[in-house]
Amino acid sequence: MREVLNALAKLQEIDLGLRTHEENLSTYPKEIDRHQKELEQLEQSLAQLQEELKTSNTERGKCERGLEENGEAIKKLEARLFVIKTHREYEALEKEIAEAKKSGASIESEMLAHMESIESLQSKIESVSEELSVKEPELKAKIEELEGGLGESKSEYERGMVEKAKIAQRLSPAVLNVYERVRSKNCVAVVAVKGSVCQGCYMNIPPQLYNEVLTKMRLHQCPNCNRILFHYEEKEEQIATA
Repeated sequence: MREVLNALAKLQEIDLGLRTHEENLSTYPKEIDRHQKELEQLEQSLAQLQEELKTSNTERGKCERGLEENGEAIKKLEARLFVIKTHREYEALEKEIAEAKKSGASIESEMLAHMESIESLQSKIESVSEELSVKEPELKAKIEELEGGLGESKSEYERGMVEKAKIAQRLSPAVLNVYERVRSKNCVAVVAVKGSVCQGCYMNIPPQLYNEVLTKMRLHQCPNCNRILFHYEEKEEQIATA
């Protein structure tokens, strides 16, 4: 029975390690994805701002050409004022010139709006670019670190499962069943007994049970928490306490 308890202690040690690796296998991919999304979001924000800047510059160019064409049109209209002969034609031409000037003012207003937008976008691009230049190496380094940890946890988990299978072969199905049942409820299934106190729930166990634990003739469980009990002095360094 002493060998069985030693095997259970080792099995528990492996299972606790496997639990850590299982948590890593669950957590690391989420962390990697979070960092990747943060980096992608910054890159997408910069690309979107640059595209908006390109569009605004294009629209400003159109306005500039429109103003130039409008100015030329007004000059031609105004030149005609000196050659018309009737008052009616003069009034019609004045109205046409006023409409052209009104259109030019609208184009100029639109161009100023684009210029303000361009200035704002350039400022935002500069800010996002600076943020990206700082965060990109940090995020890539963190992703690389997490990917390394993920790979290591995968390897350690696989190695632990192989070792667990080897130890489990040395135990009877009945013993394994008790161990797994207790572990599923309490995580830590095997605990030491120190001075008749269960180190899992820190409750005193009956004197008779304590004496039976000392004999190591069979498995004993704590009447309070159901954990498998192991005499403290025998395996002090291997038995985990809750």
